Amino acid sequence: MRYLLIGLLGSLTLGIVYSCQKETSIEYGTAAKGSLQSSAGDCLPKTVAGSYAPGRALNDSNYIEVTVNVTTAGPYTIFTDTVNGYAFKTTGTFSGTGTNTVRLKGGGTPVTAGTDDFTVFFDSSFCDISIPVSGSSGGTGCGTSVVQGTYTAGTVLVAANTAVFTHTYATAGNYSVSTNTVNGYSFGPTSYTATAGSNTVTLTATGTPTAAGTNNFNINFGDGQTCSFTVTVGSGTVTQNTDYFPTTQGSWWTYDDIKNSDTFKVTVNGTQSITVSGNTQTYQKFVYSDATGPFYTEYYRKDAATGFYYQSFDTTGSGFGQAGVTLSQAKFDVLFLKNTLATGATWTTDISATYSGLPTTIRFAYTCVDANATKTVNGKTFTNVYKVQYKIQANVANSGWQDVPGGGPFTSYYAKGIGLLSADDDTGSPTQNIRYWQVN
Repeated sequence: MRYLLIGLLGSLTLGIVYSCQKETSIEYGTAAKGSLQSSAGDCLPKTVAGSYAPGRALNDSNYIEVTVNVTTAGPYTIFTDTVNGYAFKTTGTFSGTGTNTVRLKGGGTPVTAGTDDFTVFFDSSFCDISIPVSGSSGGTGCGTSVVQGTYTAGTVLVAANTAVFTHTYATAGNYSVSTNTVNGYSFGPTSYTATAGSNTVTLTATGTPTAAGTNNFNINFGDGQTCSFTVTVGSGTVTQNTDYFPTTQGSWWTYDDIKNSDTFKVTVNGTQSITVSGNTQTYQKFVYSDATGPFYTEYYRKDAATGFYYQSFDTTGSGFGQAGVTLSQAKFDVLFLKNTLATGATWTTDISATYSGLPTTIRFAYTCVDANATKTVNGKTFTNVYKVQYKIQANVANSGWQDVPGGGPFTSYYAKGIGLLSADDDTGSPTQNIRYWQVN
């Protein structure tokens, strides 16, 4: 039994601890270091070239140039996030240090007119740049538009918040109709079945307006035609996010990937319905991206009644099968954090399984080591931080709980209204540290 258990634990360590880590590539040379900002923290000069219109693909005339202060020579990748259907990126090698101007080539096709706000990333620095998309790709426009419902800063929008448009489609068919996101909310998307000629299209708003004022939206009717409309948001009390793990749509965080000498961004973008043990819940999609684009998605939900946070795991293709473990369910939730914790609090998530025909239980065991920690990350000091550790254990044929070798304890630090600050591996070495964030 002892050797059987050792084999199981070792295999599970490889399957669980490392199955969700980012896949990395080995490149020749040490990556360049530097910043898009001056020593005072101001963004260095940057310019936009070319004209931008909805439905028109970018070409060689569409690019941005940014100034970089290089402190370590070497290969580099400088890129933007994807906004409104297009993005910018470049790769190369800095042969020396000092100030350099770099051109990022554009790719993709703008969807709607308006002003697109991009973030440029290099090393652990970032700067914002705005690009106007003007005109439209033709068509009859909005016709008439009517905004319905009350819009108040800090108040979640409901089904009564809609925008109704009259639009003429040249051809009958199914069209995806949506708007951009402004001030924390948007309309649609919806799949609309149109007839040839005049149609009435209704979009339902989702999100929470963050500030009072007039918001200018662009609507894309899915046939290459766009137009704009406005929504007035009244004053209200904007509630500060007090979650230790915010799951609000549009929130994002950037981290230093210490193990891989890289940076990545996590964005809450969209939802997914997942069924676990017969119960279907809505999870928020946390999308991980780097210079190459999105590379991984995780699924989280918050139980509003208890303030508990869960992560959903899909065991398909995981290390469980490779270890000879058959789980009782294809998907399971792990309770990894609670919004209200005291030092010394513990909790577990148990997963039933079999191993070589023997009844087995896999356990994720958590402890709040310090509910009022102080943590300094990248020069910023955070207080009232939750320091949480977890480890993976196994119990084969009721032989007793044993820690999985290499299965922890792993340590995570969470700050109220921000989320995950930093994470350490089972040796106590940091694996990721927060740089910048925006929580809605």
